[in-house]
Amino acid sequence: MSEKKLAGIALIATIIIWAGYAVVARNIVQIFPPFAVLFIRMGIGSLCFFPFLLSFKPWKKKSFKKIVLTSLFATINVSFYIIGVKFTSASASQLIYAAIPILIIFSGHLFRSEKYSSHKWVGVVVGLMGLFFIMYRSSIEKGTTITGTLFGNVLISIAMVGWMIWIIKSKSFSKEFAPVEIAGISCFVSFCVSAVLALLEIIITKPSFSFTPNILFSGLYLGAGGTFLTYILYQYAISKVSSFSASLTSYLQPVVTTLFASYFIGEKVNVSFFIGGLLVLLGVFVTQIHLVKHLKRS
Repeated sequence: MSEKKLAGIALIATIIIWAGYAVVARNIVQIFPPFAVLFIRMGIGSLCFFPFLLSFKPWKKKSFKKIVLTSLFATINVSFYIIGVKFTSASASQLIYAAIPILIIFSGHLFRSEKYSSHKWVGVVVGLMGLFFIMYRSSIEKGTTITGTLFGNVLISIAMVGWMIWIIKSKSFSKEFAPVEIAGISCFVSFCVSAVLALLEIIITKPSFSFTPNILFSGLYLGAGGTFLTYILYQYAISKVSSFSASLTSYLQPVVTTLFASYFIGEKVNVSFFIGGLLVLLGVFVTQIHLVKHLKRS
């Protein structure tokens, strides 16, 4: 089998595992404290990355303290997500994340005065209209439908912004740190923070829960699969396929998640979600249409 086919399989596997992650996370936080779930996920993920960190020894590098501090943006992402998904749907959570390319363009212009073509701005406007429409409908439907609650969607949006900042900031470390080091450090930082959050959560809320095999399986899936394995598969895929193929995750991820969520946990697509989702995905496509043109030329 050729490398491109293997990379394609790796990309599909990544999308499927990520979709499953959203469904498992949504399901498990209904019966187990969210920050405790995050602690288990990050603990297992850190154990998976540990051999790589031990081999590369990133703590000996000049920018180690700086990357640790920057990793807090990744921690904001996972922390707000695990709380937010409790109050919204798995489908809505992934659709909000699909808007990251749009937000990167918007923030690039706002904070770095970057110039973009007119079609990119059309995509930004269309995509943001979709996001705001879902937010508006969630404030009306109040968690009774797949659009989730406004509170949950706002938390997911904060998580998404944290992830976007982490993506932008972490690029500056790519010359000094290997990708597996960057991912491993961010995972370990999130693990340390989640330990504190989980402890505070248990002390303050005094939740009633039991540690069942289902919790253990979910933690293994979220940590080993949704955190570590997806990183390995995605890094392999993007090193072998075109930028356009890699960008397909932005469109396929929310679609596959919605299919999974509909089948496994009964989320039902309504007109509001369909319209908002269509606008978001259309906006993302328009902002990345240059990749399609480049693919045709090549």
